[in-house]
Amino acid sequence: ARLGDKMGEYMMEPRYMRLIQAGRAGMDAMAAGDEAEAHAALEATLRDWNRPAATERKPSIMTVMFTDMVGSTDMTQARGDAGAQEIVRRHNAIVRAALARFAGREIKHTGDGIMASFGTAGSAVEACVEIQRQVEAHNQRHPGQMLHLRIGLNAGEPIQEEDDLFGVTVQLAARVCNASAADAVLCTTVVKDLASGKGARFEPAGSFALKGFRDKIPLWTVVWR
Repeated sequence: ARLGDKMGEYMMEPRYMRLIQAGRAGMDAMAAGDEAEAHAALEATLRDWNRPAATERKPSIMTVMFTDMVGSTDMTQARGDAGAQEIVRRHNAIVRAALARFAGREIKHTGDGIMASFGTAGSAVEACVEIQRQVEAHNQRHPGQMLHLRIGLNAGEPIQEEDDLFGVTVQLAARVCNASAADAVLCTTVVKDLASGKGARFEPAGSFALKGFRDKIPLWTVVWR
């Protein structure tokens, strides 16, 4: 009961939130029949937990990520609610495992995707690469349960209120996700600049007219293959 009463406080601390997300990812993996993945995610999270707490920082600048399951409505109509929900659970397991591994924080589930935040652009990009690679591996193992994601990234100083994020930073991240093609990751220039020099590769995707933004915005493709 004491744990439940203080859960809201724990979720505001990055170290505790990583444990919570690892638990979520593990349960999703177990539900999808992948026990090995559940144990691997937990082991990695416990190693991270044992690092000194002094290494934790609360950055003012965040990188916001949106994932979106491509064709989710058609998938539900074709497979039915139960069949579609299996694929949603696989999406959840893959994304949450990457969040746990790369110190991301799940903000909310959007129904056909997840909104999350990261303390650094580099970790956000690494998580997106891992997500798309794991999705590709899933599709190769389960051709009858194909999953395709589009992902968008933007960095800035969002408004934080009641465990949620708001403002232009979040709005732009969502629009970038909408502009992405299936099996792709798009990001803004600020994400590319912040993550440059950390091993990530980017290619220019062009300038996009995004809803709610007056000027066209240049976007970059995160190379994950």
